[in-house]
Amino acid sequence: MFTLENILLIIIVGLILFNIQTILSAIILFFENMQEVVVESIEDGEIPSETEEIIKPYKDFLESQGFTYLYAYQYNNMLEKNNTPQHTLYFYNEEEHIHAFLDTTPIKGCLQALTINYTTIYENFQVVATYDCFAHNLKVADSVTLFDHYHGSFEKALMSHREDRLSLNEPIQTEVFSQEGCLNYSQYQIDETFRLMIEENIMHPTANGYKFSLSIPFFKYVQNSIKGYKRAAKVLMLKQYIKQEKATSQPKQQLFYQNSEMQALAQQLNEKPTEKTREQKIQTFLISGLGFVLVFGLLGIPWATLPLLIVILIVHELGHYFAMRYFGYQDTSIFFIPFFGAAAKGDKEHVTPFEEYIVSLAGPLPGIIIGVGIFMYVGGSTELKEISWVQQYALFSIILNYLNLLPIYPLDGGKIVQSLLFTRYPKAQFYFFLLSFVVIILAAIMLRSPLIGLFGVFLFFAINHNYKTSILIQEIMKEASEAPLKERILAKLSSGKMYEDMDLAKKSAMAKQALKILRTQKPTYLLMVVGIGFYVLLLLLPFMSSFIV
Repeated sequence: MFTLENILLIIIVGLILFNIQTILSAIILFFENMQEVVVESIEDGEIPSETEEIIKPYKDFLESQGFTYLYAYQYNNMLEKNNTPQHTLYFYNEEEHIHAFLDTTPIKGCLQALTINYTTIYENFQVVATYDCFAHNLKVADSVTLFDHYHGSFEKALMSHREDRLSLNEPIQTEVFSQEGCLNYSQYQIDETFRLMIEENIMHPTANGYKFSLSIPFFKYVQNSIKGYKRAAKVLMLKQYIKQEKATSQPKQQLFYQNSEMQALAQQLNEKPTEKTREQKIQTFLISGLGFVLVFGLLGIPWATLPLLIVILIVHELGHYFAMRYFGYQDTSIFFIPFFGAAAKGDKEHVTPFEEYIVSLAGPLPGIIIGVGIFMYVGGSTELKEISWVQQYALFSIILNYLNLLPIYPLDGGKIVQSLLFTRYPKAQFYFFLLSFVVIILAAIMLRSPLIGLFGVFLFFAINHNYKTSILIQEIMKEASEAPLKERILAKLSSGKMYEDMDLAKKSAMAKQALKILRTQKPTYLLMVVGIGFYVLLLLLPFMSSFIV
């Protein structure tokens, strides 16, 4: 039965995991120091040449749309640690009476190098402003009506602004800003943003500047900003993908393959998998999680222990997940595997050995650290010693994550050994896989564990596939050919007698696996020595007297 403590733990952990990105971002921002932003006029020659190069194509675009460039301004970043100045260029369309503000955004992690804000000002001093993939959770005065259609195109944003400004049935001001007037307008907008954020308790003034407030409005502000950022990222990535597709859609000479099957295989290799939506990933996570709970519940795992196991698995996979996201993996997600546990998946075309190493370590290492940390903390707390599930969680977290570090494929430890020691030797990879299979079968027999035995059965059915893949990779590596890897793999699959009896699905899976391995960089000897040394140290920790006090 679930105890009250278990239920509360599940609820708390669930809320934390569901909002983990918001929480981490809020923590980072909370410790940032902010400063007052001051706008000042500058001459054209004062703009850095690197910034000029970025601005030029967009400046040309605005001028082609009937805008005239008038003034330039410079202002400091609101974050105290960021000393890179930002610039605003002011343009005016005299025919349509539209103001355009081109703002550079030299901030690490920003989606675009600059933004363009199209603004119409009315005689009653109301303002309609249109951004593109930037507004997110921008705070503006009541007199400003803000639009962001997330086109991923400044040209489409201009077209939208022409419609947006019809939302106010008021006469439009026809006067262009003077240099001083434009400076005052820009400074007013920034000051008003600060005022509104203070008023809503998102931030507060200090003796040395400003700080974000630890408040619900602050967390909502961060959450809405992240949602907008993700939406903008999807739009801009899609735009970039379409642009690349157009660039590569020029007629090319079609390569000839021996039969229609190989032609279909080549087409499959060229196709990029469609990334799942956030809703689909959440649905997969919940459904697989339900299946995991039902399976392990029916297998006799105590219902009071099951929540602890789920939390340990989620923390483990979150380590992999965040490491993948950090290294730029695409289509990342977490899901449960009934009978076996959970997994984090992601896709990246060219992975370095260091990235593979860190991604593999990022799963078990946090769980071990958390478990040891809890034991150390509980040792000095009489109250916590009486709460059995806290110590149980710490013990399970250490044991399960340590077992995952064992040099057995496909555990994380096995992946570390394989990527650092056997990447250069495909045959050795297969023998390591075969040895892992034998160890798992022996463990199933000795422990009389049907689950471990079932795991071994799955590995058994993969032996033939892995053997043929290792042969394919070894043949490709021995070739002295300048032809693209994909074409060489297809040639081997189409002509090799070993692959004649394989159907298209198996050949496709083999080709993709071989292509991924061959594209992976080989580890340096320094990484091999240091990486394996640290890994062995982790394995030896339980045998050190100071590991658990």
